[in-house]
Amino acid sequence: ELRRVLFRSGYSTGLFLDQRENRRRLLTMDLAGKSVLNCFAYTGAFSVAAARAGARTTSVDLSRNYLDWGMANFRANDLDPAAHEWARADVFGWLRGAARRGRRWEVVLLDPPTFVLTTLVLVLTALAACWVPGCRAMQVEPMVALRYE
Repeated sequence: ELRRVLFRSGYSTGLFLDQRENRRRLLTMDLAGKSVLNCFAYTGAFSVAAARAGARTTSVDLSRNYLDWGMANFRANDLDPAAHEWARADVFGWLRGAARRGRRWEVVLLDPPTFVLTTLVLVLTALAACWVPGCRAMQVEPMVALRYE
């Protein structure tokens, strides 16, 4: 899979190498026709992998620049970003609103930035937002995925 990586942009190059196995795992999952929510989407690497595996993705990030970068990564992988949902928002507030609207996903990806103090609160919030019978938490170091089975 292709990624737009900016080596001269300092700390934020656009790709975390330690997440390579997690992206590969998504690529091998049976996600055809499934809905995937990618919280803290950054440059959309997990969304690209899920979309390439056949999922309909929703990518949420606070940064418009990173979401634009994610859409560019979709195009680099011959994926139509317009066929997927992109939300520029604070993840916590967005999840509360999604829960109020009855939104549901079969897979929820949580890879918060290091400044988020506790992942547990986020996981519980996401569980409430995506809860469907059979939804379970699956630890994918250091990412947490909630998967419907």
